[in-house]
Amino acid sequence: MFYVGMDLSRKRLDHHVLTDGGATVETGVVSPHRDGLGRLALDVGEVAAARGGVIVTYRVTPRLRPAARRALASSPPTAAGA
Repeated sequence: MFYVGMDLSRKRLDHHVLTDGGATVETGVVSPHRDGLGRLALDVGEVAAARGGVIVTYRVTPRLRPAARRALASSPPTAAGA
């Protein structure tokens, strides 16, 4: 099982892939635009496949105003993979 944390800003998307034990698998930075996000999906998918795992949950936390951040924090994470 892998978890992907992402920090989204206007100019970059930092990501951090962890195992269920908390060990770092990969970290990186991509452009927050369509091409960069597509590359991120492919890279993380390849990492998971090479290690025999599946991405179970992910959360994108953009830098938001406090009210929007609270609303996002109260929603459940999105599941991906099968």
